Amino acid sequence: MRWIVFLYPWLELWSLLALGSRTSAGMAMLWVLGAGVLGVIMIRVAGAQTLGQLRTAQQSGSLQAQLLQDHVALAIVGLLLLIPGMVSDLLAVLVLIRPLRGLIYRAVAPSGGVSGAFNGGFEHNHQGGEGVTLEGEYEQVGARRVTPPSRDTEPPSQ
Repeated sequence: MRWIVFLYPWLELWSLLALGSRTSAGMAMLWVLGAGVLGVIMIRVAGAQTLGQLRTAQQSGSLQAQLLQDHVALAIVGLLLLIPGMVSDLLAVLVLIRPLRGLIYRAVAPSGGVSGAFNGGFEHNHQGGEGVTLEGEYEQVGARRVTPPSRDTEPPSQ
């Protein structure tokens, strides 16, 4: 794993130098600039779509992990396009292809699948239109605690 982290920037640099030597340095710079602009646009589109999806899910009361996967994939593609180099651009194209995206999800996601990654591994029963009830304890933060008077003391006289 260390070798991949070490060699990846060099591989990106080598790919840009190879592009510049086969075409021109201006074309390599134009490639980096174009990919960066496209990456920013894709991140903005994915963010807007995700916010719209979350707003709709909040109004309807149901959020499904499958609906967000495509938006997250677009954001990842945008981030990959922002990285200067052709290797990350190739990875971005691979993430854009839907059948390959499914293979990547299965390889990267935990054993519960991608939906397990989104819901923390909890199994939910969405049949019958009922929501999910999570039980737990809470404590108010910042509220002043009032100590109840003990039974052996008399209440203050007025």
